[in-house]
Amino acid sequence: MSSSLMEPLAAKRLKLAMDNIHNSEIPNQDIKQPDWSLLPFTVLRHIYSFSSNKDRYNMSLTCKTWLEPFVAPEIWRSLTFRFDRNQDLYVTRFLKRILPVSLRHLNIDFKEADKGIIVSEIDSLECVKLVIRHRIIHQVKNLVSLRLANIGRFTKNWPEDRKRKDLVMLVKCFIEMQTDLQVFNLSCAGLDLETGRKMMLKLGLNCGSNVHKLVIDDFISNDYEGNEDFVDMMDKSLLEPLRYFTKLTSLTVSFNNLCGNVLGVLTTSGCLNCMRIFVVNVADPIRISSRRWRNLQTACPQLQIYFTFVNSTTSQNFVKILKPGIPLTGIKWNVEKGFQEENWVERTITECLSHVATKFKDSLRHVRVSLQVADESEAIIFNDIMKKLRPFVRHHLCSMRVLRVVCV
Repeated sequence: MSSSLMEPLAAKRLKLAMDNIHNSEIPNQDIKQPDWSLLPFTVLRHIYSFSSNKDRYNMSLTCKTWLEPFVAPEIWRSLTFRFDRNQDLYVTRFLKRILPVSLRHLNIDFKEADKGIIVSEIDSLECVKLVIRHRIIHQVKNLVSLRLANIGRFTKNWPEDRKRKDLVMLVKCFIEMQTDLQVFNLSCAGLDLETGRKMMLKLGLNCGSNVHKLVIDDFISNDYEGNEDFVDMMDKSLLEPLRYFTKLTSLTVSFNNLCGNVLGVLTTSGCLNCMRIFVVNVADPIRISSRRWRNLQTACPQLQIYFTFVNSTTSQNFVKILKPGIPLTGIKWNVEKGFQEENWVERTITECLSHVATKFKDSLRHVRVSLQVADESEAIIFNDIMKKLRPFVRHHLCSMRVLRVVCV
């Protein structure tokens, strides 16, 4: 019986059952519990809307009546999951039961769990392929936001591996289906240049004029870094597709993907408000001139730029990257290894912050320096250095709101 037909009957029977519940004024009355399987569809749907994915799944196993809202398309407007080699099999079973016709927001993170791994890499790969294929079969092409983060762990050497190649082709097909995207996140995808360029180009042609937020840091593999034409190759992978994203207000990108021509495209659109740049293993730190940065700031007066430096960097590269003209709002400096190398002495950190204090004291608002995966001796040295630098920072960066030092 359909939900609409049984709903009046369910409400009536539920009321009768509730009326028969034990009344304390009648001591000998039999206790009768209401039949919860007769809850109206609208009530169940309302309960589902406030429940977590796991609770929804458990509720759907109760009875056929409680299964109806679980498979109802209007329940599933947003989905967030992780394929971390821990819950992959459960997530796959869960997603295969859903008809994602009304899905508008899909967020999947493929980052591997730090502990509790119980699913093999091959099984995890197969689970992801099943889920993406399920979305393609059911024509899920009206997404408003799509996040496929850290899928790079599946795309290593994918041309030589048939299963990994199948996954890349499925992801490519799924992305190219989308026509209404406004937010797109393909962070840490690790694709080859040609596949990444074609994927972004097709997305730009389909819905580039709708997208206002784009997150594509490390969406191209770093295997090309040894190539002498690496910089030009990386520029071309982003330059052509970016012309179609005419209403972009937020962009997250790797520094190696930037060049003067890319900034020129962003200057032409004039819509950018926020830009986040990740600096890892810089191939050419001097290829963007101060003039390009100033032109971008003039075209986008509300623009705020945040730089994230990963691992150690020399003070020379630091100065070359952070040139005058950048509307620099924040810096994150994540030190993950090599702390005891020559570059990581107190003088180097002081030189870098001195440069920031001199060139960006009017715009800079946030500085965060963190040391991760450090032993006890490194943490002690790091904290001592940052304590010495605090008076310097307070004196020279009086407009800065936060200097945050973290040891993990």
